[in-house]
Amino acid sequence: MSRICSPTPVITSAHIAKGLEFDVVVVPHADTANYASDMDRCMLYIACTRAMHELYLTYGGALSRFLDFASDPEESAFAHAR
Repeated sequence: MSRICSPTPVITSAHIAKGLEFDVVVVPHADTANYASDMDRCMLYIACTRAMHELYLTYGGALSRFLDFASDPEESAFAHAR
């Protein structure tokens, strides 16, 4: 009998995840309250680029200004790459 195991979730900070990759990444609280400075921008970039296949962002209030490109899918770099 074969047993299919699902991957174990890993909860880490962007500092620790630098250099690693994951199939799915969830970045919680990607809003202006948590990502406002240049150092925050770097950490958000690192967190988002750890995703190999799927990236999910959650936020409450205003989305971080560093993610403005994602607010209009027609203007997104990803939309032009299709």
